[in-house]
Amino acid sequence: MNENLSSACVYTIRHSRELDAAHSSGGSGELQERSPWTTGYKLLQEARANQQRVPLLFAPAEADIMAGVIYWALIDDIALAPEGTTVRYSELKPLSPKLPLTSLIKLSTSEPLSENYIRPYVPCRTPSEILSSTPMLVLSERFERALNYATVIHAGQFRKATRTPYIGHLLGVASIALEYGADEDATIAALLHDAAEDAGGLGRIADIRARFGDTVAVIVEGCTDAVTVPKPPWRKRKEKYIAHVASADAATILVSASDKLHNARAILRDLRANGDRVFDRFNGKKEGTLWYYRSLVTAFREHGKSELTDELDRVVAEIERLAATSSS
Repeated sequence: MNENLSSACVYTIRHSRELDAAHSSGGSGELQERSPWTTGYKLLQEARANQQRVPLLFAPAEADIMAGVIYWALIDDIALAPEGTTVRYSELKPLSPKLPLTSLIKLSTSEPLSENYIRPYVPCRTPSEILSSTPMLVLSERFERALNYATVIHAGQFRKATRTPYIGHLLGVASIALEYGADEDATIAALLHDAAEDAGGLGRIADIRARFGDTVAVIVEGCTDAVTVPKPPWRKRKEKYIAHVASADAATILVSASDKLHNARAILRDLRANGDRVFDRFNGKKEGTLWYYRSLVTAFREHGKSELTDELDRVVAEIERLAATSSS
């Protein structure tokens, strides 16, 4: 039982495309209600008094509402004003399997919702499927130390062919890893996943082990495809890494796939803006880059079904589609 979650939740509806966009952009969002929603405000205050979070459950607002609850998040704040109410949420995540609306029990009547219930902002009992989910992760001062450490060792480094400080990529990877279930060790490893390759080699891994423990060091090493300068030839190095993925542990796969998803999203964004020129910045150029990312998806698939791998697959497929279009 997840004692961090309130036994009361809020059911509402939202267009699935809006939820998909919020999920892809970090999992945070706002909802606007035209009238003051005092019931929800009181619910949130009671939960806060007990140091609990209130789940927010979403069903699609389209004709397929009978699909049930498809996403859930945590309410951060409910702001009341004469002109209406603002509900802010975070940690939006897909719910799999989806919950039928008839499994939600209204607090006011103790009756289940109908399978096509469309009234928004309804307080309900929090379903056991939500209460039994992974407890909310609270990051400790170790994470703060790792963030400071990463900032120092990557100082002066920038994303390839940009003026974006490299720490932005590391934060992005850590964010994705957290979104897909990373614990603190994996989150710290996400911050430090390029430390050995770009900031110190094997000596850096030893230092990470001394500072943050063996688990973090093992993940960082598992995400590293070279520790020597100069690095081995690009194709040989990438083939070796893809082969390594087959035997990697789950935490290493999580951080590695988070890294590749953040990179792939950046490639897709720049491909849309600049066309094939984006591939000029990579050692593998266009053909090699496309091969590498598709091979990674295939390798990650060998570890079983994963929402993270599914998302990476979707982004890589869109890169492939646009790259084929731009070369035709």
